[in-house]
Amino acid sequence: MDIQSLNITYIIVLIVTALVCGVVGVIVTKKFNNHKLGFLILLSVSLLAFLLITNWYAGAFVKILLVTIPLIFNIFGAAIGYMVYLIIAFFVLRKVSKSFAINLN
Repeated sequence: MDIQSLNITYIIVLIVTALVCGVVGVIVTKKFNNHKLGFLILLSVSLLAFLLITNWYAGAFVKILLVTIPLIFNIFGAAIGYMVYLIIAFFVLRKVSKSFAINLN
C-alpha cells in the first residue's frame, strides 16, 4: 500500500466511524431523551475509535515512510476535525432531544 492509499483509507475509516458513532448517539438520545447522555456515549465510543484508528495509522505510516512530520500534520488535522465533529454532534443531539420531546407531547 502506498502513502496516498493509506491516507485515503485513514480518512474513509474516520468518516465511517464518525457516522456510526453519530447514529449510536442519536439512538441513545432518543431512547433516554437526554442529549447529555447521548453525547457522553458518542464521546466515549468515538474517542476510543479515534485513538485506535490513529494508532493503526501511525504504525502503518511508519512502515511505509519513516518521515514523521507528515504523520504529525495528518494526525493534527484529524484531531482538529474530530473537535469540530464533537461540537457539531453536541448541537445536533441537543436538537434531536428537543424535537423528540416535542413529538412526545
